[in-house]
Amino acid sequence: MPVDFNRVPPRVMVPSVPKPSIVLWVVLLILILCTGTALTVATWPAGQPTNVFQFGFCAIGYPFMAWAFLLCGRLAYGYIARHQAIANNRVCDAAQQACHDVASRPLAVLGYAWCFSADENENSFGGLRDGSTQLKPRLSAALADKQVSARWIDIAGQRFYPGNEGSEHVRHEAVYRWMLARLMDSVAPQLSVLASVTKVEVELHLQSRLNPNVVEADVERALHHRIPGLEFEIMPGELAVPLFRADAWHDRRDRGRAHLLIAIELRDAISTALSDGVAEAGVAMLVGARHLTSASSPDLDLHRPAKGARDVVATTVELAARWGKVPVDRLMTGWTHGLPVDQATSIGKAAVSGSTQWVALETLVGDCAGVGPWLAVALAAEGARTTGEPQLVLCGEGEELTALVCRAQT
Repeated sequence: MPVDFNRVPPRVMVPSVPKPSIVLWVVLLILILCTGTALTVATWPAGQPTNVFQFGFCAIGYPFMAWAFLLCGRLAYGYIARHQAIANNRVCDAAQQACHDVASRPLAVLGYAWCFSADENENSFGGLRDGSTQLKPRLSAALADKQVSARWIDIAGQRFYPGNEGSEHVRHEAVYRWMLARLMDSVAPQLSVLASVTKVEVELHLQSRLNPNVVEADVERALHHRIPGLEFEIMPGELAVPLFRADAWHDRRDRGRAHLLIAIELRDAISTALSDGVAEAGVAMLVGARHLTSASSPDLDLHRPAKGARDVVATTVELAARWGKVPVDRLMTGWTHGLPVDQATSIGKAAVSGSTQWVALETLVGDCAGVGPWLAVALAAEGARTTGEPQLVLCGEGEELTALVCRAQT
C-alpha cells in the first residue's frame, strides 16, 4: 500500500502543567471577598440582624465559593487542554509509526547483474572492493593521439574504428546486443521461477543512438526466447529511471508483481573524444515480494528509499536506515553516485559518523549517468551478499539526494 506521511495528523504543542499565580489569585480573592461583602451589606434587609450565620455566609462564604469555582475551572481547563494535546500526539505517533512499519517492509532482490567492462577481472566485485578497478587514462577510440580518462566497452573479437554517427550507431547496436544478452542470461534463472508464479513488469532505460521501439522489440524477443512461459509487460520507456522509482515498487508490493529494470548507458566513443570521467555500463535488477523468492535467489532485501535535500542528508540517511531496520552506525559501506567527487566523502561523513567506508563509483567506474544509481544498488546487493553487512546507497539526482539500504534477509 502507498505510504503517505501527509495523512498523519500534525502534532500539537503540549501545554505545561497549570501553575496558577499565587499573587494573582490572592488579589482576586481579596477583590471578590470585598465585592461580596459590599453587596451583602448593600442588599441586606433593613432591620435584620447582621451578627447571624446567614450574613457571614453571604458576605464571605458565597464569594469564597465563587473564587474557588473560578480557580477550579481554570485548573480544569488547563488540564483538559493538556490531556487533549497528549492524546492527539499519541494518535499522531501511532499513525506515524504505522506508516513507518509499512515503509519498513522490504522487497526481495530476486536477481541482479551489472556490466561496465568486457574484462571479467575488471568487471568483478572483487576488483571494486580491493581498489584494483580504477578509472584510468587510455587512448581515445576516436582520436588516436589523445588520452581520455573514460570507460567504454571493447567487445572481444569485434573492433570498431573511428568514424561518424553511422559508425557509432553500428557500434551501439553491437554493444547493446552483447550487453543485453549478458544481463538477461544472468537473471534468466530467477525469471524462469517467476514464469508460473506472477507477472513481471519490465522497465527499460537505454541511452544510445538506437531506436527505442527496436530496443523494446529486442527485449521482448529475448524474454520470449529465454523464458517462453513468462508473462510480462514492458512499461513505457523513459530517458532515465530514477532511483526513487523503488518507492513505487514498494507501494505496489501487494499486487504481487515482480519488477525487472534493464538500464544501459552507451557513449559516443568512436565518433567523438569522450569527456573525462564518463563511462558505459549496464544493469539488470529483478525485485519482488518475499514470497516470490526461490532457492536460486539471493537472500537479500531492498528497502524503501528516502529522499531529501542535500542540506538535510543526515535526516535522509537516518530515515533510510530506519526503514532498513539498521542503526546508522552499523552501515559500514556506502556506495555513492551523482555526488561531486571532491564532496562525496564529506557529504557521506555528514550523513553517517564513524568508520563507514565510502565508495564513489565515479572514481572506480566513472559517471554512468542514469545507470549509475542502479549500478550502486547492484553492487550494494553483492556487498550485502558477500559480507553479510548492511549496505547504504546514497545518490544525487538533481538537487536532491536519495538513500536506501540493501541488506541480507533477517
